[in-house]
Amino acid sequence: MSGLDNAGSANTQPRTYLSCNGSKIQFPMPPATFDVSVVQQNSTININNIGELNMLGKTGLLTLSFSSFFPAQNYPFCLCTPDAPYNYVKTIDVWRTSGKPCRFSIAGTSVNYAVSIDKFVWGEHDGTSDVYYTLDFREYKFIGGATDSTISDVTGMKDRTDTNSMLDVLQSVTVYPSDSIGDVVGRAIGKNLSMGQGNSTILDAYKSIAKSGGINTGDILTYAKTTNALKVNNKNV
Repeated sequence: MSGLDNAGSANTQPRTYLSCNGSKIQFPMPPATFDVSVVQQNSTININNIGELNMLGKTGLLTLSFSSFFPAQNYPFCLCTPDAPYNYVKTIDVWRTSGKPCRFSIAGTSVNYAVSIDKFVWGEHDGTSDVYYTLDFREYKFIGGATDSTISDVTGMKDRTDTNSMLDVLQSVTVYPSDSIGDVVGRAIGKNLSMGQGNSTILDAYKSIAKSGGINTGDILTYAKTTNALKVNNKNV
C-alpha cells in the first residue's frame, strides 16, 4: 500500500513513511510536530564518607509520538495521492499486531528507526470523513544476530545486522557460593541469545565446563558470542 507523490506540489514539508514486512505507506499529511524522547539509564548510589555518586548507565529506548490525519479527499496540500482513510487504519492495525517491527522515517531529519507500534488512536472529529490519529512508537533493537528486514524490500537495500546487535558483547560473571553451574552459565550466555539459540548453547557450555573440571567459587566465567569462546579465568574450556 503506497500513495503516489503529488507532482508539482509546492509543499516543502518533509515526507514521512512507515514500512513493515516489505510494504510501505507514505503519510499524505505529515505531522505538524513530532517528539522524540529517550531516557538514559543512569543511577545513583550512596557510599559512606563520600556521599551520593552518579553511576552512568546505558541508553534507554527511543520513543516517538505524533498526530495527524488521513484525508478523505485529495486536498491540494496533501504530499501524495491519499488512499481511503480506513485503508491506512487497516494496514497499520495489521502491522501493529503482526509481531514484526516496522520502520518509521521522516525525510530530511535523523528520524529513521526500527520501531514497534505501541499505541494507535484514531477517529473522526468534524464530519468530513477525515480520520484523525495519534501514533506512539518505541525503538526496536535487533539482537543475537537478527537481521533488520524492515528496509530490504522497501528501499532495495540488503538486510543488515543492526549496529546495536549484541554480537560483540562479552558477558562476564563471577561464581558465588550459592551458584549452580546453571546459574552461572545462564547469566553468561542467556542474556545474549534468543531462547531457541540458548538451549543448545547452554548444553554445550555445560559439557565444556564438566570436561574442564567444573567451576569453583571466585572463578570468572566469560562468553564471547562473536567467537563462541567460553573461558574460565581467561582460559578456554
